[in-house]
Amino acid sequence: MVGVGFSFILSPLNDTPIHFIHRSSFLSFLPSSITQKGKIAAPLAAGGMLLSLILSQGHLSGTHINPAVTVGLFMRKGGKAKDRGKAIGYVLAQVLGALMAARLGSAAFGKEVCQGKLLPTPVAGGSEGQAFGAEGLFTALFVQAILTFTGTTTLPSLLTPLAIAATLVAGLLGAGGLSGGGLNPAVATALYLVNSTGKQMQSLWVYWLAPVLAAVVVGLGNDKWAGGEGGVEDT
Repeated sequence: MVGVGFSFILSPLNDTPIHFIHRSSFLSFLPSSITQKGKIAAPLAAGGMLLSLILSQGHLSGTHINPAVTVGLFMRKGGKAKDRGKAIGYVLAQVLGALMAARLGSAAFGKEVCQGKLLPTPVAGGSEGQAFGAEGLFTALFVQAILTFTGTTTLPSLLTPLAIAATLVAGLLGAGGLSGGGLNPAVATALYLVNSTGKQMQSLWVYWLAPVLAAVVVGLGNDKWAGGEGGVEDT
């Protein structure tokens, strides 16, 4: 949580720095959870932190904390020109917040614990193609769930963040066996830049291209699937 405290110092009163805060606090939970022996620890920690941020901070920025979510919301109505600058700002804030939190996590746990380990990679014996498919599929399901749950008035207000957090946990568990469970380009970028070896960097493209393509497809198709409305900040 040091990351979220420090990021408040840098935050003027607008919603783009709020994404920096969200990303820092979100990612600061991951190193300790990933080092646990149980593989379910990291997905549960990520889902729990996402739920907490949606409930406590969602009214400030929408709590995307994920470039794929921002892209999906941006493309929901075909990518409005007026939203382009805000979407870019959100993504930059997410990546910067993630990078700061990853560096703090590495400093706290030590390079010997983090180096080459605490990052999503294609599993041993698997391929980048399989990881790409897993990242694309489960990111698409996650983004579609967000656009669907936030575009309906049939769910009680508390169930929407619960449903979104549960979808993230399920997606991380589902993708983990093939891709290591990224589903978030900001998280992947920060962890690769801080913790990867030189050879591992060649897989980073998977964790950007697959989620972003999935988000574009889901966002463009959302009018038909879920009747989505609104702008970039709406979640």
